[in-house]
Amino acid sequence: MRESKDLLSLAMAGMSDGFAMFDQSGTIVFTNDQYAALFPLWGDMRVPGKNIRDILRKAIETNERRNFPAEVTDEWLSNAAASLHYDKDEHIELFNGAWLSLRTRQASNGMALVAVSDITVLKQAEFSLRTVAEQMKPRRHRWPDRPGKQARLRRSPVGRNGGGRAPWPAYSAAADRCRSVQGLQ
Repeated sequence: MRESKDLLSLAMAGMSDGFAMFDQSGTIVFTNDQYAALFPLWGDMRVPGKNIRDILRKAIETNERRNFPAEVTDEWLSNAAASLHYDKDEHIELFNGAWLSLRTRQASNGMALVAVSDITVLKQAEFSLRTVAEQMKPRRHRWPDRPGKQARLRRSPVGRNGGGRAPWPAYSAAADRCRSVQGLQ
């Protein structure tokens, strides 16, 4: 038994991801060193024997996580602690701009297993790609600020027929009418 435990501890220490096990009451029963290291302001709270409610209180006090609600109530704490016992995947942003992926899974004995990965580089790449995609979107054409111009073009043969399908003389006549109405001829 002791040998199996030592082997498991060695394997957990060699992981790059953080790992923690919580019992049914939300108390940590096992972590690897990486788990605490991923949370720079309140990693000292993420050790065996600490309860998720105490960890959350400390996280709120230090503002380590960016998306905590403005006002944290006991009800919010209870709901957050209870969510530990549901399978879920979430991304959280820390105060320093780092991003973590938390994967929570339930074991058959009621324990919660949490794996935490640093995904900061992936999030930065995602934001860069979104910026490039936004810059590559075609710009909408703005019509000049002349009252009725869009309506006149919709009434013209080109506008009615989907653009470019009307014979050239019809387009030319419609364009001439538009210019004469606007006093451009």
